[in-house]
Amino acid sequence: MRGKWLAAALLTILVVSAILTTTNLRMLDIATQNSSTDLDSSASGTALSDEWVHVCMCSDDPDFRPAVVSIRSAVASAVQPERLVFHFITTPELEPRFWRMAKIQLPGIRVEIHSDVDFQDAIQSRISFRETSGRKVLASAFNFAPFYLPHFLRTSSETFNDATKRLLYIDADTLLLGDLGELFDMDLQGKPCAAVPYCNQRLKHYINFQVLSELGYTGIDPESCIANRGFLLIDLDVWSKLKITESIEQYLEAYRTADKDLWVSGMSQPPWLLALNGNYEQIGDDWNCNSLGRNSMDRVEADQLRSKGFTTSMLSTLRVEEGYHGTLSP
Repeated sequence: MRGKWLAAALLTILVVSAILTTTNLRMLDIATQNSSTDLDSSASGTALSDEWVHVCMCSDDPDFRPAVVSIRSAVASAVQPERLVFHFITTPELEPRFWRMAKIQLPGIRVEIHSDVDFQDAIQSRISFRETSGRKVLASAFNFAPFYLPHFLRTSSETFNDATKRLLYIDADTLLLGDLGELFDMDLQGKPCAAVPYCNQRLKHYINFQVLSELGYTGIDPESCIANRGFLLIDLDVWSKLKITESIEQYLEAYRTADKDLWVSGMSQPPWLLALNGNYEQIGDDWNCNSLGRNSMDRVEADQLRSKGFTTSMLSTLRVEEGYHGTLSP
């Protein structure tokens, strides 16, 4: 369904990014810094605290253009855009810069920006990087900040409070083609969160189950599908009662102190998957066209993409190269 439009959407994001690139950045220096309210009085709307659709992003990337495109696409795709409030969690140094960018690029859209350097440092202190962890950039505290969203919002948000039941986290480079309100209101069946499963990869591809067993962890199925943490709907009460964040921290400590690698090719995804152990509500895969940001796809993954409507012609338009054995690379 949404996959059929994704090729056109990807071209759109390239065009929009180009437009943003041409913005005279010197304008940002003279723009008035906004306070922690909506960017335009008309954006305040009439939504009650429990009617807001809270959309959170976390990033320490100084290039805000992907986040701007993501926010704009979410608003354009929403049936009730007045329900949306966007929370951008970043560093204290980047906070005023994003305010100025948002003032220019996101008029009339409710945006709140949050930072907490002490808590950011506390998260960072839990992170250990190994050669098998993947990209160094994944060791950023903001890759783990989605597990601590209420802390960042509680002290500086005008819309988030103790009555807030849910938060939706999306990676800051996500292009939205669906109504987030529809997703936000879904029945979570008592689960702590909802995510999109991805069964072309299994937990055993990331986790060293021998090390896991030696550390005393049992009852986790190595054949279980992974899920994408980059698109996550959280039930705050259930998440807290099940101590999901505390469990993630325990796995991070086990990873840090283990003689052998407990997991490979990831930083925040493996401990999150272990902490959940399959206890999440599944979102349809039309909400997540997986792996388009990767530098290659094996044949199994590429075939799944083709099954969603990406023809050879579409892939060629996107300058994707098809290998002899069905693999894909940009």
